This record gives sequence, structure tokens and C-alpha cells, in this order.
Amino acid sequence: MSRLSTALKIFAIFPPLLLLAGTVGMVACGDSIFPTVTATRTPTSTPTTATATPTGTASPSTLAFATNFNSGTISEFTRNTTTGALTRVGAVAAGSKQGPKGMAITPNNSFLYATNFVDNSILEYSIHSNGTLASIGTASDGAGSGPEMIAINPAGTFLWVTNFGNGTISAWSIGSDGALSGVQTISGLSGPFGLVVNSSGSILYVADNKAGLIFTFTVNSNGTLSQSGAAVPSLPTGARGSPGLMTIDPTGSFLYVDDLSNGVVVQFNITSGTPVVGANFPAAFTSNVPVGIGVAVLSSITYVLTANQGAGNTWAFQILNGGFLSVPPLSSGSVSAPTGLAVDPQNAFAYTANQGDGTVGIFKLNVACPSIVQAVCQSTTIATETNPPSNGSAPFSVVLTH
Repeated sequence: MSRLSTALKIFAIFPPLLLLAGTVGMVACGDSIFPTVTATRTPTSTPTTATATPTGTASPSTLAFATNFNSGTISEFTRNTTTGALTRVGAVAAGSKQGPKGMAITPNNSFLYATNFVDNSILEYSIHSNGTLASIGTASDGAGSGPEMIAINPAGTFLWVTNFGNGTISAWSIGSDGALSGVQTISGLSGPFGLVVNSSGSILYVADNKAGLIFTFTVNSNGTLSQSGAAVPSLPTGARGSPGLMTIDPTGSFLYVDDLSNGVVVQFNITSGTPVVGANFPAAFTSNVPVGIGVAVLSSITYVLTANQGAGNTWAFQILNGGFLSVPPLSSGSVSAPTGLAVDPQNAFAYTANQGDGTVGIFKLNVACPSIVQAVCQSTTIATETNPPSNGSAPFSVVLTH
């Protein structure tokens, strides 16, 4: 068994299926970054329509979506930009159950893409102004690819997917109608998971979770990738890293990467393009299992936020001079196995996909909580489905329109 598999056993990363359904089977080593139920393909789910929750009104163009891993659906919400509240609109089919994972939305808010790990596919949707999604097709990522996460360039013309199952990265062009056309597949990685593109769309960073490495790719004019330099270790110490999701600060100077099995956030300087590792925060390893990660600018102070599945809370690190992070981080909330995290464009709210209880967590930013102003303050949660399966909907990712 690999060190990753051992770490997953130790930390019970992504444990909601264990919590909700008792003992379940594990996928074979190397098949997925997460222990889930066995990888036996199950029938494609039927979309469900949820009753809207009376949490106020929201601008029709302000929307949120969550992938329901167990249900094989994507939940649709409208979002109130004043209160942060979500109103559930419904759900759309997203392939086989225990398959939907990562998502991304084009910058013009016209199209949404989601991976299905079981189907080895990328699902394509058009986004309606009322918050609903309409399927416009499915792109095959290849047998055994096991796609995980998605990144889209700022121009909305290219899309990249990490394929944990076969250690590849696939590159796609996005047509004017939202359809994907494959342009390249890069092989030779061990278990790619997190990825992020810089603000100019010229560089893509990829976290190889199994190898403990960060890869740097130059983005060519046709969307293909060229590796830039050698991959670098994801931890500044001699320990083996387990890099997960990642984010870049607003200045484009620093890359922050969650380390799943070591329970820290690692900072890199990327002013030269190639990541130069700085330090991990906190300095000592933890069992918090930070997964989702994002950046929020609050009253001229920039924070790195994480969703900690092991601890069931969020972290807020202030970015200091040199890109270092403040410790100890501010901690907030009590949510069940949070996985994905998204910060709204106004930097007023953050949202987590809570696998443990099938909800989306809503957090207010830079508010009194309850009387002392702090970076993050939990507000409430909303169920992703009204009729989830017996083992829960297990939402994996949450994304917002821009």
C-alpha cells in the first residue's frame, strides 16, 4: 500500500460514507484519492426537484451549485448577495452515483463542467438565469482516467482536468456552444489532484498527490501544456507531502497548497513562475485534513481560508509580508466533514460542501461573531437534497457564478 493509502486510513479522509453508512468497502490503492464505497458502477441517478427554501430572494444571475457524490446529481441554488442565503432550486443528473466531484464555471457564467470519477467523464451544462442547469453533452476522459478537479483559463477558452486514476492531465478547448474538444493528454504523473491557473492564463500548477510534487506547466496558445522545469517537493521539510487543492493570492506572487495527510497549508513563492517552497503553516503537522481552499480580501487584509474535513471547521490565515501566514489561524464553525470551499466575488461570504451531513455551509466574512469581529463566522447550513439516499448526498464541491 502507498503512503497515501496509509494516510487515508489514519485520518479517515472523506469519512462521511463511513459515518453515515457504517463500514464500507475501500477502492483499490491508486484508484482514487478518497476512500469511498467500492468502485462498482451504479445506475445513473434520476434528477430530483427540491422544494425551494424561503430564505429570501436572490439576483437571478447569482447562483451556486454543489456536486452530490453519493446521489450522482448536482444541486442548484440561487444566492442572495446581501444575506448570503441559498435557495434550493432543484437538482440535475450528473452521471453514476458515487462519481460527481470537481466543478468549474466559465468566466462569463454561461457553462458549468463537472467530473464523474466513476464514468471517466466530464459533464457539460449550460447555466440558465433561474439557477437551473441543462445538459449539453458529455466528454469522455478515457477508460480508467478517474477525473477529479477542473480549472478554466480566465478567457474561458480552455479547460484542464486532473485524472487521478491514470496519472494524466487532459486539456480541452471550449467551443462557443460550450462543447469540449480534446487537445492534449499529458501522462507520467502519479496521482494528480488539485490544479490552478494564474490570472493571465499563462501558467498552470498541478499537485501530484501520490508523488508529493508540484508541477508547473506553461499554457500554449492552443491550450496545450508544456512542463516548465522539474517538479518540486510539496513540503519544505524532508517529509513526504500529500498536496491537495491550491489557490493563488490576488497579487499572483504566492501559491498556497493544502497538504491532506499532514494537515497544513504550504506556501510557495511563484514570482519567477516556478514555485519556490517557503514554509508550512502551522509549523507542526495536524490531523485537521484541510481540503477546500480559497482567498478572501477583507478590509484590505487578505486571508487564506480552508475547509478542514478532519476537524469539521474552517481556518483563516492572514497573509503577512513575504506571503507567510499568521499562526495560529482563526478557526470557525462546526460543520460535518467539509470538503469543497468557495469564496463569493464580493468577499462577503464563503461556502463549504459538507460531506458528512449532506449540506452546504454558509459563512459570513469579516463580521461580528457573535460580538467580536473576526474573519470567518458560521451562519447556517442548507441541505443539498430533500430526499437524499440512505448514506446521504455527500456533497463534494461547491462553486459560485462570478
